[in-house]
Amino acid sequence: MVEGYYSRSDVLEALAQQCKNREIFLRAGESTSRRPLKVDSAEELSVQIRNLESRSNGAPVTVHASMEQYSNPLEVIDPDSAARLRTAWDYVIDVDGETIQKAKVTAGAVVGLLKNFGIHSFRVKFSGSRGFHIIMPGKAFDNFTTQEEFLAAYPVVPKRMTEFLSRAILPDQMAGSTLDYEVYQTRHLLRLAYGLNEKSGLVSLPVNPDEISSFVPQSARPERIAEVKMQSDTSCNFNEGAELLRAVSRWMKTRKQEERGIRIVPGERTGKNRIEWIERLLQKPITDGRHRTLWLIIAPYLVNVRGLEIGEAEGIALSYLERCNGTKRMQGSLRNLTNSYVIYAKRTGLKPISFAKLGERYPDLWRIIKANI
Repeated sequence: MVEGYYSRSDVLEALAQQCKNREIFLRAGESTSRRPLKVDSAEELSVQIRNLESRSNGAPVTVHASMEQYSNPLEVIDPDSAARLRTAWDYVIDVDGETIQKAKVTAGAVVGLLKNFGIHSFRVKFSGSRGFHIIMPGKAFDNFTTQEEFLAAYPVVPKRMTEFLSRAILPDQMAGSTLDYEVYQTRHLLRLAYGLNEKSGLVSLPVNPDEISSFVPQSARPERIAEVKMQSDTSCNFNEGAELLRAVSRWMKTRKQEERGIRIVPGERTGKNRIEWIERLLQKPITDGRHRTLWLIIAPYLVNVRGLEIGEAEGIALSYLERCNGTKRMQGSLRNLTNSYVIYAKRTGLKPISFAKLGERYPDLWRIIKANI
């Protein structure tokens, strides 16, 4: 039941919260709002929706907003003015599927890749039809020298990131789905979370990233939507997307046409049998978590990734612990500690924990290491 959905104050507030500093556009069947348009409150949005409903012949009203934020959305009329007025941008990955089941597989694969690069500040929402939108603040990728460079990176950098990620998705994970590159156009509009889809009448409903596989479209019927409250925190960790940006930068320089399914690890390999973030860690002594670092990361990396002999691996690990000991004294014999963990890694074939899993299982150690590398 679509009728009355937009009369709910909680729905209007959730929609209005997403409209701040953005260009807004409404559609209902053949009827549309003017463009450019902005709204500053739930009350203003309600007026715009009611005006469109009155001439829509019962068609659902859909509310779209720009993926860019502007100093004055009402001045935005073309790509040149958009670039001049842009103050921020979102990175959106638009997953379209032949069926919702196929879209779920692809969206889950994309989410897994983002986490593999240490990116967690993203939201997922159902498109209202047969797809998902994965959205994150562009600030997660602000790895530029100046603010002007960061703002000018849109929409080229988002498009390149999606092209890169698409090459890492296995063929069976992409079967029957596409990543829509039309979203990477200046002034492109995206359906807002909790807005209606104009074709299906379903709600563009936020989805827990860990529950994509169990999502069912029936849960997005308007009458089934419980009280809603849009999350106001769209912040991200500083430089959260730096690993992905570096990988994309290297890929753009070579432009190698790898087949889908290339193996990606945080930071990628720097060369044969090398993992960049662990190599950086070996150059940066830490003050806490040294035992777990040796056990979970350094010893298995030296022995089972770089393939070093026991003696050479012990020498590198011991040198690292001695430098750590110089920043904060450790208890016990460093040589005995090094020997025991290196031998254990060799005997068990233990591989170093990935950066993403380190964050999930040992968040305190992950924070220490992330701050140092």
